[in-house]
Amino acid sequence: MRPRFGPRGAASSILSIACSLAHAAGGHHAVDDALLVEEGRCEFESWHERPSGSAHLLHLGAGCRIGAVELAAATDRQRQAGATSAGHSLQVKWATELTPSLSAGFAASPRWRAHARPRFQGTTAAALLTWSAVENVRLHANLGRDFVHRDQDETRGGIAVDWSPGAGAWQLAAERFRQEGGVMREFDR
Repeated sequence: MRPRFGPRGAASSILSIACSLAHAAGGHHAVDDALLVEEGRCEFESWHERPSGSAHLLHLGAGCRIGAVELAAATDRQRQAGATSAGHSLQVKWATELTPSLSAGFAASPRWRAHARPRFQGTTAAALLTWSAVENVRLHANLGRDFVHRDQDETRGGIAVDWSPGAGAWQLAAERFRQEGGVMREFDR
């Protein structure tokens, strides 16, 4: 008898491959930076959140720089209160260096939800700013808007600081941001 390779096995395999290929993949960052990956390079990201009880979120994404922009795609699988849902997003991000320590950019990201009507959920647009305060310390700021399909639009924004000791094998980040109608705090290690 041959073992079945179902959706969970596929997700585990993809997550394992993505994690092994990821370069400096942190965790969830709600405040985006105004930096692009190197020209012709790609990065992979994945994270798992389990805030409380049986709720959890699995995120898989990849982004590549093509010319002056970074194009990315991601999928999220969320389980909450016994129900499972899947969401998908695309992102186009542009950034430029204003000075050697200051960069500014713009990101736009449409979102879809599988098995929902309507599937298109809306688009997020945000201005991005990154300042390299001192070596290995960067400050990030975002200000934008969630253009929600068939619902009220919402303001989003936030600030973050990250520090990478040594060669950047670790990153400590602190964020304060507003998204989805509420203020949330997040601390990553």
